Amino acid sequence: MLATLVLCGCARKPPVPYVTVFKEEEPYIPKAGSGNAYDDYLIAAKTTADLVPKEDRRRNFTSGFKVKMVSTLSPVLESVSKATRHPCDFVYRAHGPFKVDTVREDWFLIGRGFAWKTQALFDAREDAAAIDLAVSGLRFACDLTKGDVEDASVGYGVFSQIRQVVRDHQEELSPDLLVKLSQGVSDALKRCGDAAEVIDHQEQAMLAAVQTVKDSYRDKETTKLEDLLYKDSHDAVTYLRNLKDEDRPAYFAAFAEEAHTTAAYAKSIAAQTPNQRKPITFPDKQSRPWKRFSQHFFSPVFTYLDLRDKFLASARLWAVDSRCRAAALRGDAPAAIDHLGTIAVDPYSGNPFVYYAAGSDYKVYSVGKDGRDDGGHSDDGYQPDMPPDAVS
Repeated sequence: MLATLVLCGCARKPPVPYVTVFKEEEPYIPKAGSGNAYDDYLIAAKTTADLVPKEDRRRNFTSGFKVKMVSTLSPVLESVSKATRHPCDFVYRAHGPFKVDTVREDWFLIGRGFAWKTQALFDAREDAAAIDLAVSGLRFACDLTKGDVEDASVGYGVFSQIRQVVRDHQEELSPDLLVKLSQGVSDALKRCGDAAEVIDHQEQAMLAAVQTVKDSYRDKETTKLEDLLYKDSHDAVTYLRNLKDEDRPAYFAAFAEEAHTTAAYAKSIAAQTPNQRKPITFPDKQSRPWKRFSQHFFSPVFTYLDLRDKFLASARLWAVDSRCRAAALRGDAPAAIDHLGTIAVDPYSGNPFVYYAAGSDYKVYSVGKDGRDDGGHSDDGYQPDMPPDAVS
């Protein structure tokens, strides 16, 4: 009896089970003809991957290469243009940072195709067709901003490329086409992802990263983490390797909680202007040994807010400027822009863009990231102020 008690007393406690903070969902399978533009976008990405292998994509885009790509991607551009006539229900699927997903690269190439074909139509003096195609591309770009931060970045990039092509030819457009463009931009922006929606998706990506770190610890495969995050992660990886099993639950619970806290804070400041936002504060590094991991995996949610501000400012300015230019060409610029609604609101101030008009002359601009009216003077495009022709 005594021996039994001794043996029981000396028995090891069973290890604490691993708690799953994120479980990857099955890949979404798009359905042709579903009426959801997102399905068509995924199918278009797969078609693009088949039509343009990775080795055929280059960084230096010659005019001949652009012509070839426009021809190759013509059926894809047509299918995506048709898809943008339907609503887009973005079906988001988060995954860990080690998983390779090329769909965003394919979407970006489709966006380049829209920009290059728009340019070709302008060169052929088919201005109306160019505006129609550009607006379709803008709708596609805005639909992509409904995913996570990476998806939104792709959407903003596609929008910027198309915008630059059109702005290069804006002075050649008739008043009717300028109004059509302004309305097209305004309608496209209504399709953009809501900040809370994007941050919710990004929170899933953050938890997927936490789960990846946890799995790396469990499987004793932390080398991948160091390869992914480079030397800045050395202290965090070393701590993880030496983490005692009994300390594991508290470590990962706090790490996951920081993901939730970060996302909640980002949502709470999303509607504020940059000057109103205060940085989130956490305890020092000693009480957060996962700090390097969180800096890498969690900080993009705040980068997103900056990108979104700049995108909205430049896109809304474009719509307002196009509308004012059309009116000025017909006689007088509008006396004010307040009646244009949300499209005239400067995300950097929360107020209408700064606007002056006298006859056919007018001036409109954003106060830029510093939130201060500097009379329309700009240095790098949006600081101090952002003019309509700023590089987005």
